[in-house]
Amino acid sequence: MRKRILFRANGYRDIGLGHIYNCLTMAKLLSDHDVAFVTEQRYQEGVIKFKESGIKTYVIDGEGDIETAIKNFKPDIWVNDCLDTSAEYITWLKKHVDRVVTMEDLGSGSEVADAVINAVYEWDDRPFVNSGWKYACLRDEFLTSPSCSFKKDVERVIVMFGGTDPSNYNGLLYGTIKEIAKHYKNVTFDFITGLGYDSEKNGIVSVPDLGIEIHSDVKKVTEYMKNADIAFTSQGRTIFELAAMGIPSIVLAQNEREQTHTFAQMDHGFLNLGRDDISLEVVRNTLDWLINTPAIRKNMYDLMVCLPIRDGIFRVKNVILGNDNSLERCYEKNRSNN
Repeated sequence: MRKRILFRANGYRDIGLGHIYNCLTMAKLLSDHDVAFVTEQRYQEGVIKFKESGIKTYVIDGEGDIETAIKNFKPDIWVNDCLDTSAEYITWLKKHVDRVVTMEDLGSGSEVADAVINAVYEWDDRPFVNSGWKYACLRDEFLTSPSCSFKKDVERVIVMFGGTDPSNYNGLLYGTIKEIAKHYKNVTFDFITGLGYDSEKNGIVSVPDLGIEIHSDVKKVTEYMKNADIAFTSQGRTIFELAAMGIPSIVLAQNEREQTHTFAQMDHGFLNLGRDDISLEVVRNTLDWLINTPAIRKNMYDLMVCLPIRDGIFRVKNVILGNDNSLERCYEKNRSNN
């Protein structure tokens, strides 16, 4: 039965654009239903991304406009991807919408939602909460792109800290890599910067002589990731994409909340440097060690590629729709439609 599904998310510098991209991915997967977005006017980075999709977007000035969006679209399902919600807010939504699903929700609203999806948290065993990497929602380009091939010698290092990089880790890595690049003449360093990060303003520019290349607001990131041997990243949803591609990664958390995400650890192929006391020396030594120890990188690679992480998006679709169908049946249906 065709459903009307309304996604709510915001995207801006302090939190990045991960919630926006996640909703865009889910909306595409649910294209056999009627979908629309709700986002706030004050967060223009997110507004721009939603409108670029061509999908109906309700731009609101505040909480008071939500009811108007609901009356106009008349959703059967509301998907809230705005971090912690209150029980009062979710209870109000349930009076207006038949089914309410929340994402990455640790607030009191998660107690009264019809379903909760927390891919970045592994520890929640409540029956209505679907937690852990098995519910990672990968974009379609990662569903069709094969994992990278392992190479003994490092040829490319990719640096990607999301759409906005609020901690300016790009700047930290750029300064470090400029210092050490002369020792790795056969290595190219690709910086993938997002829409909300001004590379030139932050002094992040290409240096061909050092093998440093800057790529801003790229449309298909797998074109760069498929040749990468090592990655630097933050601890958001990009970690699932790197795992799908099999790229041994060094992780730096952007904020305290990211530090609670449990997936990006060594048992999944990540070296996690945390957030506190990250120094240039630590970053430099970690990268140097990883470049020069292919056995460690191979172990990290093997831990990543053995994960069936690409199946997560079909589990997420079932949760949103409230289906009882098995993952296998859902997977076969989506595969036959592609």
